[in-house]
Amino acid sequence: MGFIKKNLVKIRAVTSTLLLVISVVVTFTGVGLFLAPSGRIARETGWTFFGFEKIQLEKLHTLTGFIMVGLIVFHFIINYSMYANEMKILLRRKKNKWAKHAHRKEVYHKVYLFFYF
Repeated sequence: MGFIKKNLVKIRAVTSTLLLVISVVVTFTGVGLFLAPSGRIARETGWTFFGFEKIQLEKLHTLTGFIMVGLIVFHFIINYSMYANEMKILLRRKKNKWAKHAHRKEVYHKVYLFFYF
């Protein structure tokens, strides 16, 4: 556990960088698969997307997708305390901004009444 706490910043940086790289690959293959014709047409015409055949795009997209899910889970685990603190701040009930000045209102009202009468 000492190794992890000592190098947590590096582990977070490597995890975030891997997520970025994997996201780019998943996006690239996703665009290629979106633009790809159906399987039979792609095979018969020899269709490629930047040199990748449709079957290669499908395999790469699936593999990197699973890796991405694993990295997301790991990223959430190592950043859970930060996430929990952000949720506490986000879900915190906002106090009435006039509540801390309520006593002033009473004082002003008493002073006004004192000088008015």
